[in-house]
Amino acid sequence: MGDASSHAPSFSRRLLAALSRRLARHAIALTPEQFSLWEGLRAAVATATALVPALYLHRPLYAWIAFATFWACLIDPGGTDRQRVQILGGFTLYGGVVVALTTWLVHFSSLAVFPILLLVGIGSGLARMFSPVVMQLCLLIGAASVAATGFPQGITGAVLTATLFMAGCLVALLLCLILWRLQPYASARKAVAAIYQALEIMLSELSMGRLRETVHRQAVRNAIERARALTVQLDAGHGNSLMRVRLEASLATAERLFTAMLAIEHLFEIRGPRPFEKSELARLAASCREAARQVQRLEPATQALKVQAERVLARDVRSSDEPSAHLLRICADALLGLASALMNAQANLDISAAARRFARPSAAIWRHAGRLSIALVLTQAVCLYFRLDYAYWALIAALLVVQPAGFTTLTRSLERLVGSIAGSILAAVLGNWLHEIAPLMGAITILALCAVAMRGVNYTMLVLFLTSLFVLVADLVTPGPRLAALRAEDNIVGAIIGLACVVFLWPERDSGDMTHLLQQALAGNLEYAAYIMDGINDAPTRAAMATTQRDAGVATIGAEFARGGLPLLGGLTASSVTGRRAREHIEILRALRRLSGEATLLRFDMEAGLRHANPVGAAQLREMAQYVRSGNAEALKQVVSDLTTGQILQMVAATGAMADRSVSG
Repeated sequence: MGDASSHAPSFSRRLLAALSRRLARHAIALTPEQFSLWEGLRAAVATATALVPALYLHRPLYAWIAFATFWACLIDPGGTDRQRVQILGGFTLYGGVVVALTTWLVHFSSLAVFPILLLVGIGSGLARMFSPVVMQLCLLIGAASVAATGFPQGITGAVLTATLFMAGCLVALLLCLILWRLQPYASARKAVAAIYQALEIMLSELSMGRLRETVHRQAVRNAIERARALTVQLDAGHGNSLMRVRLEASLATAERLFTAMLAIEHLFEIRGPRPFEKSELARLAASCREAARQVQRLEPATQALKVQAERVLARDVRSSDEPSAHLLRICADALLGLASALMNAQANLDISAAARRFARPSAAIWRHAGRLSIALVLTQAVCLYFRLDYAYWALIAALLVVQPAGFTTLTRSLERLVGSIAGSILAAVLGNWLHEIAPLMGAITILALCAVAMRGVNYTMLVLFLTSLFVLVADLVTPGPRLAALRAEDNIVGAIIGLACVVFLWPERDSGDMTHLLQQALAGNLEYAAYIMDGINDAPTRAAMATTQRDAGVATIGAEFARGGLPLLGGLTASSVTGRRAREHIEILRALRRLSGEATLLRFDMEAGLRHANPVGAAQLREMAQYVRSGNAEALKQVVSDLTTGQILQMVAATGAMADRSVSG
């Protein structure tokens, strides 16, 4: 035990984890594991090098080389060479064509901007039907087109601008693919490793008797969903199949461990931890730490993981009939299975995964494209009416702020406003302090480094460094007064107009509503318990149960976060101001956590043959879930009453022959 506990998670990791959970309550993402120093250094060197022609030749237009280089470094997907060539090559070719056409068309009339903005909005909005990597490619091509509206040129100037843009992209492509190669899939591998690090923290605290179920569930579930979002970006059609098999195996194992840990924590809440359980959990924490190390590697060395997992299977665990011992055996077996999957991923490849899927835009995507187009047109109209300089900054802000969901757009708008204002202040301070070219180039290099290194960590920090970078570059090649203030002003205009369009044009109202989230959480947990009580163990049922469990967990955490109200505004909503309703919500969520824990404990007991199914009870739970989803007020009130008084919990706990597992005692 001493060996395992001596490697407990450090104070800094615990502090970062606590800060991430705190910010997540206000819909602000903070993922410190995604900090990428080497990507930042590469982008900084590329951007500084690409800026030299503009300074040496005293041609401000040549700054397009630096902007294109930076954007290309930002969009590098970091996967296989084939995928990176396709994405970076597509950005170079299509971006060059779009920049040339835009600068040439706006040369004829300022009104020509409006149809261009409509097309950019529709194209960027409809891009959401493709993979996240392609969506980001389309969005940045749209940003390049929007930026080009501020540089009207004749045919010769348009061709020159496009040539400069493509030259900058080629500099980035040369550096990223040939001269300065980095390990691929870094973001996805780090995200999956972060799950095991969160599990390690959870296990370490359980081994010390600290029961913090809500905190643990939120931390691990959020880590799983972040990793899942990055893993699905690995398109098998681009040669990513082997890595995707490994990451999916790591995700499946993490889900299994997480589910077992929730059952163990539920047991501890009933009757407290026992000494041998604490020592075995400390060993299991060491196993998760080793798993985090191995899943980050391109070529895993899994022998150490096997040794750590086998240590969990000590004599006490192998021979004990305790429910916790059974759960610990499940965890050890899952980690041994992970070691095997990491070593044998090549044999598990599914060739059919590489088949192309043709996407079609849904109604929600069409609405998003319409909102985005209108937001861009309105932003341009406001900038023309008030004669705002650098209107393309406001257009870029609107393009990047507008999201399909209003709640997400509000968060993104506030983060962008904070980042823009802070970045403008930083640029103003640096501009007043640094007057020579050499120190300004040094500052630009550092800002480019920070922007790319922090791009996956936090959006506000990304905007802060981007704003400072672009203001200093503009000030260096075309010195002028109030550049920092103008940048902040334009960003505020674009963000506010984008937010207004999402709120008032075809709003998606139910995504952040507390009542809706509670209904989803309640129905999902009832359906999850029903799947378990059915006792059916075929592959389709297991897959459906896993999906239901995941959806129920996400909805429950969403409801827990929503209790705080709107992000960044102190949570001043009705549910937090009205004490009675807040207490009701807390009681429902507490009851849902206990129901989920008891159902999970039943699930593992049934897998071991210790308890039997209850199809009649399962049918009752499904009927309750249907009542909840129907929105019938009286039926919903009755289901909530049965949940909070413990009747549903007792039904699940009484399933099978193991009466001593009931929480009533």
